[in-house]
Amino acid sequence: MPGKPSVARVKQDETTYVPKVGRPSVRQAEAIADHILQSAQGLFLSEGYAQTSMEAVATAAGISKGTLYARFPSKSDLFRALVADRLKAWENKAPAWVEQPRLSLFDYLHRRGAMILAAFRDEEVQAFTQLVNSEARNFPELAEDFRTNAYERIITDITDEIERQSKDAGWPTTDAKGVALVFVSALMGWWAGKGHLAVPREDGEVYLARLIALLTSGRAAF
Repeated sequence: MPGKPSVARVKQDETTYVPKVGRPSVRQAEAIADHILQSAQGLFLSEGYAQTSMEAVATAAGISKGTLYARFPSKSDLFRALVADRLKAWENKAPAWVEQPRLSLFDYLHRRGAMILAAFRDEEVQAFTQLVNSEARNFPELAEDFRTNAYERIITDITDEIERQSKDAGWPTTDAKGVALVFVSALMGWWAGKGHLAVPREDGEVYLARLIALLTSGRAAF
């Protein structure tokens, strides 16, 4: 069973949900949806996916089941929306220099890799990963949604950048996605091998530099 999350979501005053009588404005409707996701996140991470009912989410959010189902027809829809919401929030944490144009391939991979390692250290990311892993056997769709929305998106971004740089440099590439898969999988495997302990940031930097040097030195195999 996943432990209780230690990271609280911060909400701005102008988007905070406040129950009102009558039809909500567009902004208030968005705030209601965000409030539901916040309530669902707390329950999913503390109680687990299987033990969290839609009724419990509605109660925690202080809304009717009709309001909840009107926005999220099923629990899987709710979880999918929550994952998309948190992915967007995690992406917004990325420093602006990650996607700067005209980076060398080494610099690009180094910055993307540093961002991936930073995500591994994030308590909220760890909590979601633990949730998905603990429920994967009974609810494989959770793992698939998380993998598609998180893992595949990173692979696609790195693949696109390798292909772009290959084209600009005038050297052909036939397996850019394979390189992206090796890169991300190597980082994930290294992190998993550390047992999710408090790994010094410097250790990650050393491993990342070695990995990129190895990949870029074999560019002919791209």
